[in-house]
Amino acid sequence: MNRADHENVKETSGNTYLKELLRDIPDSVLEKSNLGEYAKIYMFQMKYGDPANFSYQMSKNDLAFVLHALIKNEVELNDDTLEKLRKLLFEIDDSLILKSKCSRAGIEYLLYQKYGEHRVQAAYGKTAICIDFITIKSNSIAIEGNIKWNIFSGENVPEIFAVVGEHRYAAKVVDRVEKGKLLGAVVSKVLEFQTEIPIEAADSSIRIDFYIGVDDELKCIKEA
Repeated sequence: MNRADHENVKETSGNTYLKELLRDIPDSVLEKSNLGEYAKIYMFQMKYGDPANFSYQMSKNDLAFVLHALIKNEVELNDDTLEKLRKLLFEIDDSLILKSKCSRAGIEYLLYQKYGEHRVQAAYGKTAICIDFITIKSNSIAIEGNIKWNIFSGENVPEIFAVVGEHRYAAKVVDRVEKGKLLGAVVSKVLEFQTEIPIEAADSSIRIDFYIGVDDELKCIKEA
């Protein structure tokens, strides 16, 4: 281990929330984690016995390994256990949280639990749009598609617009399908939408751009 790996966290025997969290974690999850041999012994002593008789200094990496094991084993947390995990997140560097093997929505969820909505950044990538059907009607062009929306990218479901030149056409969200889950919580949804563009707005060189409206701000979204 390098020097950073040995950076001490608060004296673990005094972290009541960590002891309580370990009691809620199945033994098999800890056993399959990337914790080192001594870290596992210490964790199990903390869970079932008195770790005061075992000399080990936990690193922030050790705590991150507990988090990563929960994610890898798809452990579902109830509200009480989630509150204990939230306290643990404050002991884990953001750089280690960002290395969690989960979706962008999952990363946003973890940061939301750590900092609240004001610190969540939806900048890990841009929302992509998928066009499912384009139907040419006598007076309009009908478009059906979907976007994957990370619910922690914003508190409200976004508005969706099709833009042709200077004209903007609102799309109607017709369905919301739960898409991604992390630790038992829904973190992303697929928003299916429909919109129609009048034929007179189109010509042979028509270009249709799509935008989402979030917090009074329009952002262009690209086709996946």
